[in-house]
Amino acid sequence: MKTQKSIQTKQALLEAAEILFMQKSVDKVTVAQITRLAGVAKGTFYLYFDSKDALVWDFAARKVDALLKPVLSLDSCGFTLEAVHAVVDHLIAYVKENEPLMLMLHQVRFYGYLGKENLQSKHIGILTEPVSHWIQRGKQAGLIHADDPEFMACFLVLSVHNMFDSVIMKEIPFTFDVLGEHLKALLIKLFFER
Repeated sequence: MKTQKSIQTKQALLEAAEILFMQKSVDKVTVAQITRLAGVAKGTFYLYFDSKDALVWDFAARKVDALLKPVLSLDSCGFTLEAVHAVVDHLIAYVKENEPLMLMLHQVRFYGYLGKENLQSKHIGILTEPVSHWIQRGKQAGLIHADDPEFMACFLVLSVHNMFDSVIMKEIPFTFDVLGEHLKALLIKLFFER
């Protein structure tokens, strides 16, 4: 059973790591720097993480999980326009609130450490399954029009991910709000209009 102190210690290590990751390349951050900033002994680090890599993956997973929570729970959303809007609004709000963090996660200094392909394949796969299931259920209920739910889910997840990446990295001249409005309109046309 986790004690309050152990939860606080792990959180302190993750927060110290985030501060350091925002300042410099992930590969340049050491366990000693993380523990010093967190105010714990270096040996304590290994009670919570097997290695720095384990901390980095845990850190990335926590940040991405908060962003993806409504997508992962699509089954409970139903098939209304309001449900689609709520998911898109959450994604946009989270990214806007955490823009410096999102930028750091997308920069070479973070992607390069974990491997962009590793990160994307892990998260794309995690996202595609619930989206595909949601589309399939909507199709079976006659509420969503999609010939191939699995393809459509993969297409949507990859397309939306790439659009978010491009806005985060300022590679295209759109804001998150504009992206959100266009995404809502596109999802409605794809699934609900015939």
